[in-house]
Amino acid sequence: MKYHVSIGHETVLAKITFFKSETESTSKFSLDHDYIYQATYSEGDKGFALMELEHPILCVSDSLVIISRLDMDINTPACRLAFYGRLQHIFTSEKYQEESLPALKILQIQRKGRASRADE
Repeated sequence: MKYHVSIGHETVLAKITFFKSETESTSKFSLDHDYIYQATYSEGDKGFALMELEHPILCVSDSLVIISRLDMDINTPACRLAFYGRLQHIFTSEKYQEESLPALKILQIQRKGRASRADE
């Protein structure tokens, strides 16, 4: 699903993948940890979001990120702001999908109890 991502004075569309830590005590992101894939974000969830922006923008670590659905009908009574958070890790390479993303271990639990990488 595509969301509008606002960082600083920039807003760009992004594909977002939600995931959470295997242990609830981990609130800091690290490429060394294993994470569990979440199909959607639910209110109150504590977790992380991988944001794949449509084009690069200038930002710094720990920036405030506001995620919204600006394409929603303005006449609906729902809030268009989805959630917010802080940047914890920034991929700077243009080839991040080949170079950096394989190090991110997001596992998806299968029905029969087996785990597989979410990107497979």
